[in-house]
Amino acid sequence: MSKKLDFLNMEGPKGYVAGSLRGDTGFITLNDIGPARTFLPNEPFDSAPEEDSTQQDMEAEKIYSMLDARLSSRRKARREAREKQENAKYEKTHPKLLQQFSDLKAPMKTISMEEWKSIPDVVGRKRRGVQVNEFLEGRHMPVPDKVLVSEYLKSTPVGTIVPDDDEKDKFETPLKASRLYQTDLNEEGSVRTKTLQIKLDGSKTSVSKVNVNGYLTELGTTPTMNMNDAGNIKQYRELFKAMRKNNPKSSAGWVQGALVEESLGQISQALKIIMEGTIACSKSEEVWLHAIRLSPDDMKADVCARGISILPKTPALWLEAIELERKDSEKRKISIKAVEVVPKSLKLWEKAISLEEGENKLNLMKQAVEALPSNVELWIIYAENSTYEQSKKIMNQCLKVLPKEPRVWIYSAVIEEVKGKDIDRSNKVIKKGIKYFDQQKIQIENEVWISNAEKSRKEAPNVLKSVVESLLERYSDVADGIKSSRECIKCEETEELMNEFWIQHNGGKSVLDDVLRTKGNDEDYVLQLIQNIVNKQKEDITESMWSTLIAWAETKTNTTYDTLIEQARKSNGSGGERANLSLIRRLKKKQLKEQALQIIDEALNTSKGHLSMKILKEGIKISSELNLYDKEDKYLHIGEVLDPQDDYIWERKLIREARVGNEASIRKLYQSAMDNKVRGTRVWEWAGCFEERRGDVGRARRIFEDGVSNNRMCAEMWLSHIYFEERVNPKKDVQSLLSNALKSCKENGKIWREIIERQPSNMKQGYCKSALKEFESKSNEGDYCQVVLAAGVLLYQTGKKEQARKWFEKTVFLDKNFGDGWVWLYKTVFDLNSIKLKGTNEPQSVIERCVIVGKKYGKVWKRLKDNTLSDEEILKKGIIELN
Repeated sequence: MSKKLDFLNMEGPKGYVAGSLRGDTGFITLNDIGPARTFLPNEPFDSAPEEDSTQQDMEAEKIYSMLDARLSSRRKARREAREKQENAKYEKTHPKLLQQFSDLKAPMKTISMEEWKSIPDVVGRKRRGVQVNEFLEGRHMPVPDKVLVSEYLKSTPVGTIVPDDDEKDKFETPLKASRLYQTDLNEEGSVRTKTLQIKLDGSKTSVSKVNVNGYLTELGTTPTMNMNDAGNIKQYRELFKAMRKNNPKSSAGWVQGALVEESLGQISQALKIIMEGTIACSKSEEVWLHAIRLSPDDMKADVCARGISILPKTPALWLEAIELERKDSEKRKISIKAVEVVPKSLKLWEKAISLEEGENKLNLMKQAVEALPSNVELWIIYAENSTYEQSKKIMNQCLKVLPKEPRVWIYSAVIEEVKGKDIDRSNKVIKKGIKYFDQQKIQIENEVWISNAEKSRKEAPNVLKSVVESLLERYSDVADGIKSSRECIKCEETEELMNEFWIQHNGGKSVLDDVLRTKGNDEDYVLQLIQNIVNKQKEDITESMWSTLIAWAETKTNTTYDTLIEQARKSNGSGGERANLSLIRRLKKKQLKEQALQIIDEALNTSKGHLSMKILKEGIKISSELNLYDKEDKYLHIGEVLDPQDDYIWERKLIREARVGNEASIRKLYQSAMDNKVRGTRVWEWAGCFEERRGDVGRARRIFEDGVSNNRMCAEMWLSHIYFEERVNPKKDVQSLLSNALKSCKENGKIWREIIERQPSNMKQGYCKSALKEFESKSNEGDYCQVVLAAGVLLYQTGKKEQARKWFEKTVFLDKNFGDGWVWLYKTVFDLNSIKLKGTNEPQSVIERCVIVGKKYGKVWKRLKDNTLSDEEILKKGIIELN
């Protein structure tokens, strides 16, 4: 064994026990382990040379760090998942206040100040069913003084010593009187609470997080504050103080801070703040104006002078300086100085001119137009204060500088009319001006011309007339010009001028409707208007215009009606026919049918070969009602000669044969009409109904089928067939007939309306969309109003009455003679008036608009119509019928 292992055979120190310090109690010897003992090498353990272990250590450290990172990431993932789960569980059981009141946060923006004040204070008692806060569980809170006092007062009889009025010392001081009363702990507690709240509010204020614009807006809308608004005052003062400190060059902090103090009555403090602002923010016009206003009267002039010295180009400060002076002479001096320093200010020039008189005023006005040649106001002021010749020169010079200003041309015409007394020259100026703009292709709205002319209508009425006529002459259709200009009219004179111009130039029925709408109650005016039309027009008024006028006259007094009818009957053409028809129907309503026949005979005798089928048909109807069959045959013979294919004449002939009761002759007559291909569907419908009444359903069905095959494009024939099938067999499904009708008359609104009305509620909307899409590019066609009405009825039935009303308004706009639209519109307006428009006159307005229209048609209107009922009575009857 090596020498280095010799110590193994040496004795240990005296008293040494091997392993005693480590707590060993025994040893395992070589005999115990046997051959497991590994022999030690013969070489000394420290005989080998030492190697550098740095590289090995680095590799080991790298491996250990990788293992630590991997283990740490695994622990981190598990820890984060556990913490996330715990946080979610905690937030679920302990929601934040923001989450608890998130649904109430948005509506609170609209709460008014009165509603805020009406919110009760939170009572500090524990409610049942509310989850206990674990953080506060087991803690003890001090009881407020309010509770202690209330409990004390309940258990102890406490009185208050109040001296009688007779015994009270009239020289008693408040201090003495206060000793007679008990200290009110409630008041002391409220004062302490108020003080604490102010401190808390102050601590919560953070200018860096405040929306300054929002606070300024809020301050502008807040009523005048007082010392009781302690919390708001504190916040506003802190806010504006921070604004002044952070941005002293901004005028907002200085002005608003001074306004807060002024609203509280602290004028001296407000003046102090605003004067500091004039130093820190000396370039702000607003700061100086408020400083002048808040300063005492004896200091205003000095403050204003300081402001002008710093901001000499500010017109508002010069105007303040002028107003501060009491003597006119001093005001003139300052105004002259002001326009010298600020020559481009219109207000300063106007002020300076108003202070001068005589020659000085004219010289100053001349300097003003030289300094501001582009300002029309100064030119007009200069011309107003000059003579006629000088005014002409001034306005001519102004036209050279500002030829594209309509007001310059208008005022030039005013000068010619007022000062020159030359109306022709005034008209030439207006026409020349409008012609100039047309040549230069400069588009000026009619409103600009008319509004400027209306300003001078009292002193120069002819200028307004000339402007109106010159503008309307530019339109090929005068009606379009009047319609486009009517919106900008602000006075009755302009409207009357337009109506007079329309008298001289036939503007059409649309303009007449506007005249009746605006001037309809002035019967004399309208009658004079018609008289002028009849006298001045080269061409006669159209039939539609006469219809409108006569329908209007039917609602007025008998004198007005008779005058208009007389004018119409004297006219050559459609006016007489329309007047005779109105007169005949008016006599029929009064049960004066014999007189009506006299009018008819008179009209037929004076027709001079131009017989009216409408008047003839009225005669056939009246003579039949009076059982004057000879006269009826006479009228029928005349009608057959005039128009052998008129279906009404054939229908009346069939009715006459039906009175005799000869079925064979009736069949022969309607078969002859069918063979001659009479226009319309009256014969087919009458024949089908005749056979239906006799009980021959098969023959009637064949007649209707033949009528449909011969008139496939006629919606009325299809509908008659459908109604017949429903009468014969109410249980029969007519959807196939409606489908065929729609294929043949796809662009007919009556068929679409029938289909929509017969659909279930859940399918009506889809059919409405299809119908409206079909008529999308044909909105001007007459049948489109049927589809619009069906859509409006659907909206009404679903409870959307306001929207339905708009659709019914559109219906009567598309066709004023569509009676069903008027019935539904009146019913809707009547219902809305009963619900929320109580007290308005809208139902009566609908009646007046309906009555002024001529003859009406429609399925509902026909069902309601009665010769003895007026249009107003029909509308009122329609409410019950539609219900």
